[in-house]
Parts: sequence; structure tokens; C-alpha cells
Amino acid sequence: MNRINRKSEAGFVLVESMSSLLFYLVMIGAIGAIILMLFSGSKLASTEQEVGTIRLQVRQLYSATNDYSGLTTDLAKTAGAIPSSMIRGDGSVQNAWGGEIVIEPSDSTKNFQITIKEVPQSEAVKLAMFQSGTWVDVLLNDTSLDEADNLLTAATEASADSNTITFVSN
Repeated sequence: MNRINRKSEAGFVLVESMSSLLFYLVMIGAIGAIILMLFSGSKLASTEQEVGTIRLQVRQLYSATNDYSGLTTDLAKTAGAIPSSMIRGDGSVQNAWGGEIVIEPSDSTKNFQITIKEVPQSEAVKLAMFQSGTWVDVLLNDTSLDEADNLLTAATEASADSNTITFVSN
């Protein structure tokens, strides 16, 4: 009689072990998803901070004049206006998602613009809304975001692949 109980218990232990293993795998997957979500938010936060730094540094660089003529990404990099976290080993200036950063005068040399390329759709709307109302203009995929309906416009203009966001400052 003892032998029969042991055989039935052996199968039960196997089922218990498999269900425990499955539970742990599901938990590891969930933790991985949370870490991925936090890492994505970290890229957005660092990009927002870096854009704010560039804006302040370029304004300080040109504080003696009201004209941004001659401003280029290379000049801003040489003058230390670009955070070192955006400068890659080959000297290119890129955002956290690997897209190019371009700094140049806008249509009017009284303003300058910071263009951020290859922003994923999941982050484009959030980044375009960064410091909303403090920029001369913000363009998402070449569409200006009006203050009245900028969130709706941003959500409509964000493409599925990659997006270009241009911040215009004075």
C-alpha cells in the first residue's frame, strides 16, 4: 500500500514542479517588461534634459548678439553646448534612439532650432510636448503644433516608424 501512494505522489510532485517553473517564468517576463518600460522612460527623460541643456547653452553662447547666423551643430559641439552623452565615438551628435541632432538658425536668424530625428512613435508626442508653450514653435514631422490643439495635432502627426521633432527657440 505504501508503494502505491509513493507512485501517485511522484506524479504530483512533477506537476507541482512544472507549475512552479511556469509561474517563475511568467514573473521573470513581467519583470523584464517593467524594466523595458522604465528604460524607455529614461531615454525620454534624458533627451528632454539634453534638449533643455542645448537650448540654454546656445542662448548663452550667443548672448552678446541677437543673431544666430553661423550656428551649426559642429560649432555648438566645439563650444561645449552639446552634452557629452549625445556625442558618439565617431564625433556625430545623436539622440538616445540613435537619430541625428541638428542645431542651426531657423528661417529667421533671430531664432535657432534643435532638430531631433528618428524619435519612435511611442515617445514622439511626449517629447513634442516638452516645455510646451516656452518654445517659439515646435514642429512634429514638419507640422507646427498650435497651442490650442497641440496634443491632438501631435498625436495625429506622429508616424509609426520614426519622427522628426524641431524645437525653435529665440
